[in-house]
Amino acid sequence: MRMDRLMAVAMAGGTALSLAAPAHAETANGTSTVSVYRPITLASLLDMHFGHIVASASGGNVTLATATGTRLCDGALVCSGSYGFAKLIVSGTNGVVQVTYDPVYHLTGPGQDMPVTLDFPGGSGSLLTIASNTLEVDFGATVYVNPNQTPGDYSGLISINVDYQ
Repeated sequence: MRMDRLMAVAMAGGTALSLAAPAHAETANGTSTVSVYRPITLASLLDMHFGHIVASASGGNVTLATATGTRLCDGALVCSGSYGFAKLIVSGTNGVVQVTYDPVYHLTGPGQDMPVTLDFPGGSGSLLTIASNTLEVDFGATVYVNPNQTPGDYSGLISINVDYQ
């Protein structure tokens, strides 16, 4: 029977009809959590330096090899002077971070740009672990010296991103 007809029947008969809410109610409880981390900070402890390079008619590569800690210079090039790997310090909350970067950047100067390929442990996308709230990472790269590269000083900016996982 429809509700409006039930009300009409109840009113016509002189009796009151009470339509009360159900007598039983449920409550659900849950918890909510959050982990607050320190902001990640990056600092360059050491800048990368390939040393002095004498260009050749054929060009070639100079590599700062992270695995061996050495500089490798193609036979057509002459490498001299001191060289140094880059050192990055990551500070933050202990845990896993992901490192991403564009694997190629360029050194610019008076002549043609020279492409550089980073040699970062694990490569772009690698997962590293911060312990004791800091992580130090040494990394190198390979620079391609163009044939008959114009003499002068060249530099470039390395851009590395680090995010919590």
